[in-house]
Amino acid sequence: MRTIYSLLIIVCLLSPFSCKEQNSPEKSIYETLEELPDSIQVGGITFNYGFKNQILAHRSGIFDSVYVEEMFYKPNQYLFDSCFNFFPTPIYSLKQVKRWNASYLKDYDSIVWKQTKFLIEQNIDSLFREHLRAVQDITGKKGNAKFLAYFPPKDYGISGGCDPQAMAFDLMYKIEDKDYLERVIPHEIEHTVYENQMGNDPYFLTGIGVTIDEGLASYFEHLYLNIPESEILGTEEETSWLIEHEGTIFEKLEPFFFKTLEDACPLLFHFNRNSTCEPLINDTPTKFVKDNLGYFLGYRIVERYELTNGKGTWKDAYDLSPREFYERSGYKEYLKQ
Repeated sequence: MRTIYSLLIIVCLLSPFSCKEQNSPEKSIYETLEELPDSIQVGGITFNYGFKNQILAHRSGIFDSVYVEEMFYKPNQYLFDSCFNFFPTPIYSLKQVKRWNASYLKDYDSIVWKQTKFLIEQNIDSLFREHLRAVQDITGKKGNAKFLAYFPPKDYGISGGCDPQAMAFDLMYKIEDKDYLERVIPHEIEHTVYENQMGNDPYFLTGIGVTIDEGLASYFEHLYLNIPESEILGTEEETSWLIEHEGTIFEKLEPFFFKTLEDACPLLFHFNRNSTCEPLINDTPTKFVKDNLGYFLGYRIVERYELTNGKGTWKDAYDLSPREFYERSGYKEYLKQ
């Protein structure tokens, strides 16, 4: 899971655009958003365009709380109730959703319009459809998941989720960031495909399950977007350090592979999933490397599996237990050479 943000009546003086113009940018944005569907479904995966209806709730100049309830809250209530309920305040209750949506445009002023315009310029609908098709075509699995693409309240946004039917993308997490749309989103979609396949396996909720899960999503990202290994794993300098210290990284993290997630907390630190544990390795060139050592290890296991078993065999991960996939990869034996 990741970061956060917050929605109100468009006041001309606060808007970055002039309300005096008959064809103002706000009007143009409203018209473009009205042409977007409320949601799309490709294969077994649905995307709800919550951000569309959050903005359209303000199109008359008076916030429409009923519209937000019917078009934003209710279609995503399972996500809010089952996954977003861990916050100390009930920020995603119906009452609170109406409250922060009412003040959203005021709270964020020009940033909301800037980001909405950017999403439109990036052909967000076509891009999401392309990602959904690619993930399911490349993995060979139909998938079964539901995502919400939305503008969250300030300090309470999430990119990620709790189960394939409760996933979200915080569209204010990265302002005007193409990499976020082009890389993070397909990475997260792939996670739901893997969980659909392996979620009931006894090793899914263990250290090796997390390692294969994240490594597979990163490997998919590498194949789908033709991103070189050095960019998937960090900068060239960071990647060189990781490969140079690969044996040590494995030695420190491997003892937690077959522990439950509760007992594998130190490993989770290096997946940037838990900051309450002490890291297993401190002497890293950057904080990014320290926080993401697990991604590197998972990626290398998936890569080694394909090198050991033949081109395209990385997709065996969707049909094999995480433990069996790891053991068949020959990764441990490779490091001993």
